[in-house]
Amino acid sequence: MGSFLNDVTGPCGLALYVAEKSPMERAGEVRVSPGEVHAAWENSDQGKANTLGIFDAMSEVVTAWWRMPLTLNVLGELRVIGGDPDEPWAKRSKGTFKVAACENEKPPGGGPLAKVVLVAVREDQQGRAVLIDGNKRAVALSHGLEAGRPIPEGSVLYVGDLHPAFRFIAKAVSSLWR
Repeated sequence: MGSFLNDVTGPCGLALYVAEKSPMERAGEVRVSPGEVHAAWENSDQGKANTLGIFDAMSEVVTAWWRMPLTLNVLGELRVIGGDPDEPWAKRSKGTFKVAACENEKPPGGGPLAKVVLVAVREDQQGRAVLIDGNKRAVALSHGLEAGRPIPEGSVLYVGDLHPAFRFIAKAVSSLWR
């Protein structure tokens, strides 16, 4: 690993590497605390108990959290949560699992788009990010932006960097769910 890492032992015993600066950092990203992400999610109308459980589970394998500018390009490249070929999101995304490829359940109306708080995690090799909740909100926002509507004030995207060991483990055992 590079010199930008500080070795810390995580609650599950994995050696966590806390990045001072993400190797995947893009322009405009701001490092934030897990507490900011949790509070933003909890205080949004999306922060239901079951989705906070997803966030809390991810906190064990995320090395750093970032607040990112939310643009149509960034939004469109996000992967939807899920990923099995027989799931509905595989069909809606035409097998790509990208937000931009997903068919919207209903066309966006002419009114203002709803503010969203999106939370995703990304892996280090290719920098691809997957939503950990909010497929429908992300797709609706993407289609609204494509129609020329502005990003709703207060909308935000938080992205967590996955620990490299988690990516390795996930790939090694992925056939358990196929």
